[in-house]
Amino acid sequence: QDAAASKLLTDFKAAIDSRNGATLATLVHPERGLTIHRHWWNPAVNIPASAIPNVFTDTASYYWGTEDGSGFDINGSFADVALPLLDKDMILSTQTACNEILAGNTAGMVRLPDGYEQINHFSVYRQAVDIEFDWGSWVIGVEKVEGRYVVAYLVHFAWEI
Repeated sequence: QDAAASKLLTDFKAAIDSRNGATLATLVHPERGLTIHRHWWNPAVNIPASAIPNVFTDTASYYWGTEDGSGFDINGSFADVALPLLDKDMILSTQTACNEILAGNTAGMVRLPDGYEQINHFSVYRQAVDIEFDWGSWVIGVEKVEGRYVVAYLVHFAWEI
């Protein structure tokens, strides 16, 4: 309910949508950078704070874990792996909640990685329209650092087998 936290979410979405790395760098944790889970159960990828200004064009490849169903490895840059999901499921989100994970129908579990539930978060949700299982959600962890809110982590959710 804090207006400053809501503004952080609005500014974060705008920085992603406009591909503004300089602005994005001011919105993420200044020491830890940005921690991203492609799926809640996959390992975390940490983009260091120093890399955030160039994250939209950086070709550094990360190991994001494995695909649900196939078990194939997910490797690639932020722009190759996380950004398409941010564009689809965060920018096009239709609902937002605080400290609640919004999700659609899935056979998988919808939960945060261990330890993440202690950090306040927003959930942004893109509802399925034509295909029941074509939904997506991002949980955006928010912390207060030196008197201002910053994005600490992102966790993506989608239908799982």
